[in-house]
Amino acid sequence: MRIFLLASILLISGLITEARAQIDDNTVVIGPGDLGYYILTDNRIKQYPARLKVFASQLVAKDERGEVSKWKPEEVYYVRTAKQRFIALQDFSIKNTFGYLEIKRPVFVQLLDSGTFCLMRYDGGYIPTLLLARTGVEERPLTIPYDASSGIGKHLGAGKKFREALAPYVTTRPDLQQLLADKKVSIDNLAFFVKAINTGQPFDGPLAKPIDLD
Repeated sequence: MRIFLLASILLISGLITEARAQIDDNTVVIGPGDLGYYILTDNRIKQYPARLKVFASQLVAKDERGEVSKWKPEEVYYVRTAKQRFIALQDFSIKNTFGYLEIKRPVFVQLLDSGTFCLMRYDGGYIPTLLLARTGVEERPLTIPYDASSGIGKHLGAGKKFREALAPYVTTRPDLQQLLADKKVSIDNLAFFVKAINTGQPFDGPLAKPIDLD
């Protein structure tokens, strides 16, 4: 009985810790003080240059005068650093230990590629979440399924469910359909795959090794 109670307490404690980690304002998305600019929702013309820290639920900006301002995701239209882009997103799900957790409020996500489709990454959970959404359409972003654990002979982030989730987006692209069928797409080259969809150009990224995928 004591062992059962102890296991229950540990399980509940783990769930609480995980939930806090998934919504913690201190979840760092990029390194400290990256140079870049941001655009606010209420004025999409003006760019504000600054050193930026992007958290899951907050943007911290330090301008050239040393003044620090803090912004919520719903107040920010776009964030750009030398290597990364961020936008605000809400109403999507992220994978946790026991299934999926709903993210209802706006949070910052990294924009990996954009065009007809936006490929995004959210780092506020216990594992990164990849999301795909059709630009300009009021629809729920697709949470791309993948296995976060990699063992011997297993490729990190791919598999049957992963390929089935992407298949509807390439119905008019036989070349990309073939890449999926040949198990040559994984999370590692997904940005190249979505770029090929958005540009209409051939896939020009590295290929996953089919032997590593289930």
